Amino acid sequence: MKGAAVVDAPAGPLAALRAGSLQRSHGAGRLARVAWGAAVVGGLARVLWREPALRRRYLWVLGIQLAVVLAAAVGWLAFDGDLHRVTSSWRRFARFALTLYATVVVTQWIVIAISRQFHDEISMRLARAAGVEPDEIVERPRLSLDLGWVFEGFQRRVQAALVLAVSAAPAVLLLGAIVLGPSRWLARHDDGALRAVALAAQWALAQLPNAALLAISLYWLAVLTIGRTGHAWRDGGAPAWAPLRWVEAGSARHPALYGPARLWVRAIARPMGLLHRPAAVVARAPWEAIGLALVQLSTNLPGVRLLLRPLVPVAATVVMVATQAPATGTEPSPGIAGGQP
Repeated sequence: MKGAAVVDAPAGPLAALRAGSLQRSHGAGRLARVAWGAAVVGGLARVLWREPALRRRYLWVLGIQLAVVLAAAVGWLAFDGDLHRVTSSWRRFARFALTLYATVVVTQWIVIAISRQFHDEISMRLARAAGVEPDEIVERPRLSLDLGWVFEGFQRRVQAALVLAVSAAPAVLLLGAIVLGPSRWLARHDDGALRAVALAAQWALAQLPNAALLAISLYWLAVLTIGRTGHAWRDGGAPAWAPLRWVEAGSARHPALYGPARLWVRAIARPMGLLHRPAAVVARAPWEAIGLALVQLSTNLPGVRLLLRPLVPVAATVVMVATQAPATGTEPSPGIAGGQP
């Protein structure tokens, strides 16, 4: 990997979003860092658009893929038939919309599974144009169904679901137990002049478990988004998962006090496997990773995944490189500093 690049760039969140720059500003605030993480995708889109051959390749691949997905959607509409009957009740319409969405998503997944090498080739060429090391070298892409890739993707999704369940369940249950007593007390005292205050406090307490679940889910989404680049998984020198190190250090001084937390983080670390490697990138660039994760979240919309799939792995590489601590005597990467190699 090339050296880190920390250069002057727009420091405000709105300015960072408008700039869509591959440059990372020095000393920016948290919101600006989140905005920069999201804007990296826009910066890469500009790099792609400035390269005529790469732009034509991207539009050609995207056009064919979208045409296949659209054909599946039109085929389903033709198969279902009477739209007037579908719109006669909201339940029928909801069932129809969910079935159509599932059809499009499944078709999109099949298209990606068969033609993913073309995405990898575009990502390789885009990484070179942006001045970062490509994740994978694919010079001659072809249509093929790589069952190993399908199995690896399924395995990582199961691993992510297991890690999320193990990390979120104890926190949500503990917070739920903590807020149960105050919520019941407020429910018994929600009359009189302080009724509105009591109801607002009761509602706020009830949202604490939801907030904890949202925060934990966003963290793991950021880890998996950074994991979209293979460089994040190849860092053999990555430290152990940060919460595990903190709890183990505290447990060495106060075993009884840190006992439950130690059991919890060890239960999370057991199914993590190599997830601690992209997690190490998130630990040093949490706000940038969250910004990129919010972009990744948008790929759940049909068509958006096809649009952004070649860009997000390169964006993760840019975030990883730009937030590395520069070694002594290492010059900033010219590609990231200037947006071009």
